[in-house]
Amino acid sequence: TLRVDTEGGGERIVATNFLLETIFRNLWDNSRQAVDGRCVITVSIHADRDVVTVRVIDNGPGLTAEDAERAFRLQYSSTHRPGRGHMEVNEAVLRLGGTATVQDVSGAGYRVVMSFPCSKS
Repeated sequence: TLRVDTEGGGERIVATNFLLETIFRNLWDNSRQAVDGRCVITVSIHADRDVVTVRVIDNGPGLTAEDAERAFRLQYSSTHRPGRGHMEVNEAVLRLGGTATVQDVSGAGYRVVMSFPCSKS
């Protein structure tokens, strides 16, 4: 299940389909692998004049503080299988001029917060 909540005006970010697909495909895959049973992913988007903030939260077990800190490193995987997904998300966000963080929500789902500069045009 995917739910998208939005608030803000008509602000936007400029991105290629490839970078957006890289970000969301990896986040979806990570969530689906971590959740036993029905996976619910909530995307919330908040925009103001300068920044678009995107939060992606699932209903899985979440990450420990230690795992959240290491999430964007090469080969990190909370499932103990080597992977590049988290790193690819971070690289794509950086290429768009943004920042990404994984928040420690152990036991309350997995949460990634990404902030992007708004397009000036």
